[in-house]
Amino acid sequence: MNDSIGVGLHSGGGKIFFARALSLAWALWWMFFGLASGIFEEISLRGVLMHTAVPGLIFLVSTLIAWLRERIGGIVLLCEGLTVMIVYSIIIYNRVPYSKMPIALLTLALLALPPLIAGYLFLIDSRITKK
Repeated sequence: MNDSIGVGLHSGGGKIFFARALSLAWALWWMFFGLASGIFEEISLRGVLMHTAVPGLIFLVSTLIAWLRERIGGIVLLCEGLTVMIVYSIIIYNRVPYSKMPIALLTLALLALPPLIAGYLFLIDSRITKK
């Protein structure tokens, strides 16, 4: 059996497939969220486009970079994940009551973990393919 064609996470192909799927789902989620937020807030068409483009299109471009250049894209995704984690932590600091902290931490994990995991997997795969 040829191990190089495997699709499990233990093979290089499985890691890169999972990293690509995760980063794409994360970027598309941000685009959807921006679009839905803009529409729900009943802002102008320009405002809706801005809600969608920032950060959705930025994250989509980051995902594309990671697909084309795994090492550079992995670093970009890690930086974005860390940025999201830091900025969201600053935003919720002293604004979220203690009773709501589990929800805030879950939200933080859902926002920051996908690019951190995908970025890590892109970096690991770039090291494997260089050997």
